[in-house]
Amino acid sequence: MNQDQPSGRRLLAAIMSAVLVGASAFPAYFIVTGVMEGALEQAWFMVVASFIVGAILAAGHVALLGLPLYALLSRRWRLRWWSAAIGGFLVGGLPYLVLLNNPGEYSQIGDTVLSEHGRYTAAGWYRLFEVSAWLGLIGALAGLAFWAALSWRREAPE
Repeated sequence: MNQDQPSGRRLLAAIMSAVLVGASAFPAYFIVTGVMEGALEQAWFMVVASFIVGAILAAGHVALLGLPLYALLSRRWRLRWWSAAIGGFLVGGLPYLVLLNNPGEYSQIGDTVLSEHGRYTAAGWYRLFEVSAWLGLIGALAGLAFWAALSWRREAPE
């Protein structure tokens, strides 16, 4: 086996790490807000539900985008922490930006109008990029988890 190519078990561990980190972001948010608002008992349903949905979405992102990107780029370059973070950011944030870039006829959250007449307002564009950036950050963390699991070296027993 090539030293630069990970074993099947190590690659599986990296995939699982990325999925678990990606799936844990929203449950962590609900736990923190539940503790801050003193309503942790009510937040548990959202924690469990968002983890299940998050795991499905994260697994899809890893399988459909992350692994093909890794397979394509690892032939030419060695995986580094920064390239894993950048790749994870793109895998996490771009699908939302590209696939959900449909403003609809009219959209409003509270007093903020996000789209009118089928076009985003300035607030709508801001919201679109803000959500995409947050999802990209989650993807970057998942990419770092993928890199850490692939590059972790266990010391040989003495």
